[in-house]
Order: sequence, then C-alpha cells, then structure tokens
Amino acid sequence: MSDNSFKKARLDYNIGNIDFNNIIDPIKLFRRWFDEVYQIDNEEAVSMNLSTISSDNYPNSRIVLLRGLEDGFIFYSNYKSQKGREIEKNPKAHINFYWPSLERQVRIKGTINKTSAKVSDKYFLSRPLKSRIGAILSDQSTEIPLDKDLQKGLLVEINKNQNKEIERPNHWGGYYLKPSEIEFWQGKDARLHDRLLYEKKNNEWIPKRLSP
Repeated sequence: MSDNSFKKARLDYNIGNIDFNNIIDPIKLFRRWFDEVYQIDNEEAVSMNLSTISSDNYPNSRIVLLRGLEDGFIFYSNYKSQKGREIEKNPKAHINFYWPSLERQVRIKGTINKTSAKVSDKYFLSRPLKSRIGAILSDQSTEIPLDKDLQKGLLVEINKNQNKEIERPNHWGGYYLKPSEIEFWQGKDARLHDRLLYEKKNNEWIPKRLSP
C-alpha cells in the first residue's frame, strides 16, 4: 500500500444529525442509538474499545463486548489479565463505540468497579459451555509456548464436562464503568460533525455542544 492509498481513502458523512433542540438524558440517547445500530449489526453494536492506563502510564486499548447497561456499562473479563491488573491499580478509563454503519461514535469517560458476584455468576452460567471452559483454561495475558495447542485442551475439557455444571472461577467476572462524561458524535458533510458532550456535575448531566 502506497502513501497515496491512505490519502485517497476518504469518507463522506451524510446519514444523520443530532437534534440539539431536543436534548434528552444521555443514557436514554445511548440506548436509542444502540438499538438503532443493533437492528443493523448486533456485533457492531456491542463492540467497544476499552482504554486503561498501563503501569508505565501509557494508554492501553483493546476491543471488549458490552454485556449490560445499568448505572454503568458492563463487560466481563479475567481479573488477572493485563486489563484487570491495570484497572486494579487505576480504575479510570475510557470506552469508545464506533458505529460506521450509522456514522456515529460515543466516547465515555468514567471509573471502573467490579460487578457483584451474583451478577457475574448469572452471566457466566448463561455462556456456552465452551466459553465457560475457555475462561477457566486461559491464564490471560501470560506468556505461553508458540506451539501450544489451545483447541486440543478445550476439546478434552468439553468432553469431560458435557453434563456438569461449571461454576464461575473467582478470577473471572464483571466490570462496570460508571460514566462521568459521555460524548455523542455524528458524522456530517465537510467534516463539520455534530458533537454533544454531557458532563456529570453534582449528580446531574450538563449538556454542551462542541465544535467539530
């Protein structure tokens, strides 16, 4: 790929807009946007970029899946993973949703806490058998041999546990990010994008429009 390929890869945004004359609660607006993209592509809808801060103070990003929305944005992971260790040391984080089918982004700043064990147990038991076993087998983010056959070990455990109830391991469970800022971005023509930022102050959401 040449440098010209990057320069020529341009997008024109013209699908929608944000109605600044009818501002609603940001969680309600998120649910509305989420439902709209979910009807088009449910995988796109739940995929989110989670950014935490590493021990050497670098941002560290990866894609995780949104699995619930209550007072925070809920996802699940191995508590001993790199992201888990980073959250333990510094719970401040960002989430970014990018929904290209509707030319939208949602950026969320907040603080991460663990969900209750009850919430984690309920979700874990709802997962397919192979996913539950995978969570137990994976010592996430640790170094393993290049030729290690993970699928072979998975098949062995699936055959051994077909008719057994597998409980959630203590090192795996839920997180929720409680938002303090939520920004909605709608792509617009000539890069004059619509941007609506909500900041939480004194337990109240304060909306403001940002220049593109």
